[in-house]
Amino acid sequence: MVPTANWVTVCCWRTYRNPCGLNGKNGTTVRSRGLRNAAPWSFAAPRNCVPCLLNLRPRLPGSNRSLRYERLWKSGFCATCLPKCSMTNHAGQGSIGRPSGRTVELGSQARAFARSIRLLPWLGLGIASVLPYVNALHAGFVFDDWIQIRGNPAVTSELDWFKILAVPLFPGNLYRPLTVATFALDRAWFGWEAWWFHAVNIALHAGVSLLVAAIGLRLFPRSPATAWLAAAIFAVHPQHTEAVTGLVGRAELLATLFGLATLLCLERGRGSSIPWRMRGWMALALTSFTLALLAKESALTVLPLALLYVLAVSGTWSLTGLGQELFRLDWLAFLACAAAVLVLRGLAVGFLGIGGEIDPVDNILASVPVWQRVATALAVQWEYFSQFCFPLVLSADYSYPQIVPVAHAFHPATWATVALIVGVGWVAWRAEGPVAFAALFPLVAFSLTSNLLFPIGTVRGDRLAYFPSIAWCWWLAGALCLTRRWLPTPVMGALAVSLLVAYGLRTYERNADWTDQATLFTRTAQDSPYSSKAHKNYAVALRDAGRFDEARLAYQRAWELYPRDEGIAFGLGEVCDRLGRSSEAELWYRKALAIDPKHVGSWNNLCRLYVLQGRWAEAEQACRAGLRQNAAHANLWKGLGLTWLNRGNADAGREALLIALRLAPKDESLRGYIESLAAPKEDEP
Repeated sequence: MVPTANWVTVCCWRTYRNPCGLNGKNGTTVRSRGLRNAAPWSFAAPRNCVPCLLNLRPRLPGSNRSLRYERLWKSGFCATCLPKCSMTNHAGQGSIGRPSGRTVELGSQARAFARSIRLLPWLGLGIASVLPYVNALHAGFVFDDWIQIRGNPAVTSELDWFKILAVPLFPGNLYRPLTVATFALDRAWFGWEAWWFHAVNIALHAGVSLLVAAIGLRLFPRSPATAWLAAAIFAVHPQHTEAVTGLVGRAELLATLFGLATLLCLERGRGSSIPWRMRGWMALALTSFTLALLAKESALTVLPLALLYVLAVSGTWSLTGLGQELFRLDWLAFLACAAAVLVLRGLAVGFLGIGGEIDPVDNILASVPVWQRVATALAVQWEYFSQFCFPLVLSADYSYPQIVPVAHAFHPATWATVALIVGVGWVAWRAEGPVAFAALFPLVAFSLTSNLLFPIGTVRGDRLAYFPSIAWCWWLAGALCLTRRWLPTPVMGALAVSLLVAYGLRTYERNADWTDQATLFTRTAQDSPYSSKAHKNYAVALRDAGRFDEARLAYQRAWELYPRDEGIAFGLGEVCDRLGRSSEAELWYRKALAIDPKHVGSWNNLCRLYVLQGRWAEAEQACRAGLRQNAAHANLWKGLGLTWLNRGNADAGREALLIALRLAPKDESLRGYIESLAAPKEDEP
């Protein structure tokens, strides 16, 4: 006999899972013998039995959602679990097996312990989101961080919320005030401590991973393993390192975080029957959607995703349900929020403006016909997906000619993407709402950043796949869970754990590439051997390290890949100048000016080179040409003043030097030279 204190009662309704093997069969589902309207049943099980109490899964017949149930887990297993399990109703009738008349109710301590057990998966997911990025705390400011953070006046100056809202982000066509505001707050609170900036990114990524799990549990209540495994894959996947470890990727993190929060709040608001709660959740959904748009413009895709999500979780996934949903007045509020953000963007940047021409090196698709752009964009989508599945080679740059436009519309990668889209469409048409939503999710999320509808500022970037990859995680997790039909559960579990460990280790290794400028550019040049921009950045890192011979070779490789970049020619001129190859430096400066006659840096360096060689007429011509492009360039005024002084025009030369000093008041050598010119000369004997 088992003492009464060792028994616990768990109530369920009409149907329950018997993990202990009632009637001699493990996992048997026992119904209430046809009594559909019978009272709740009490499932009596030993208090210390893990199989009995941890795996209890009561469900409503015909429902896809698991009921909230109590799970009690204390140490030990029940040695005689099978003969001790029984089921009785509260009246003590209809018993099956051993009577359970002497049972005890769950106490407050047991309930608290059960709630803490339910928090364990969330805690584990949060830890899994942080662990692969621990070494990212040692990374510094690299690549675009120096332009969009360290070189952003809205971040470097005192907090000015009006400037943050009114000034666009470099290169002038981006409007992300929320992202800029977080950078400004980081600097105001912790200065330029890079570890704090990275810690904020890691915390945001952990929050996004938890929301991915919450969305997955809402979509797949009958398969929680799929939801948890997908969230774990998302948390550790190495394709996300550019968005998490690269500080400018915070725009992706914030947009994804508030985008997923919009979906959850909208669902809670729709499912609430209490008016004030419904209005509160809807207000939170609108606020999250607005914040997502202020973090990144592409968060506009959250609106159609929210529509599809509501159809998926409400069980109204059909064309009829879509038509009825479109006529709800709730969506007018979301459209109003989107319109308000677009108005703010239009005032700061220009309505639907692109802020100038797109550099072909950054996105060659902006310079090709429409059919070629679409075909190439489809091929790039296949590269995104294949890299997600096998993230062996990751790069911070895919500029031209690393990615070149397809030569014809029958490119294999293009048609592979078309076949994938057709398959996704078929699944969305035939499958249930949650599965259809997971199938359509990446198509909608990628619609604004894929170059299919219009060209954007880059041809490809790993951080652009951060939000769409949520669905790919669901796909991969679902495929792994399906293997339980053919493989034992331990084998499937070992396979999933191995995959997570492999992804986590690759992420940890990838984070080391973002340690500093030199490390990142060195690795990028290796991972993207045909990218002229990658080799150019690598040459800059070598030049800054004083390795001028190696920098010259890297610049020459970049010039071979793309001989129409004035920046590469200018860099070659600078390196040759440092190496004492004056004639070769002059040649490269001239090449840079042949590509872009307005390149002020080349005019300035030519002026300095001619002054050092005493070629005063050519120096004056170079200085005048540069000043026509930038009249506030101190070095050009300085070179012009020295030229006039040496050509006998002392007054004009001194005036030019004074202008240079006013433009560069911290130039003490120039100040001393001007003072020496103003001092009276002693008479020679």
